[in-house]
Amino acid sequence: MEAIIFDNPIALFCFESFLNVGEEDQLEVLAQLAGQEALHLVFFGDDLEYRFTKTLPHGEGQWQQLDEIVSRAIAYWEQLPPEQRDFDWAKTQYMLATS
Repeated sequence: MEAIIFDNPIALFCFESFLNVGEEDQLEVLAQLAGQEALHLVFFGDDLEYRFTKTLPHGEGQWQQLDEIVSRAIAYWEQLPPEQRDFDWAKTQYMLATS
């Protein structure tokens, strides 16, 4: 998941979170996120004090898209030989390609 927050046009805030479909607990988190009617972003300051919560609608079309992406990711992961299932390497490659 990638979220770009346009709070300061000169220095945008970009948040990236990676979930590994090969790990059961992370797959459960992804399934929970996919089925929520809204996504809640909670913001804290540098002093770790709560600032505010932003709720974004997460409609049925988005659920379906996310379900399809997750299904494709699981199928891809499962077809890889076990010695090639390296989530950390894949994440690093993605980050290098998008930076």
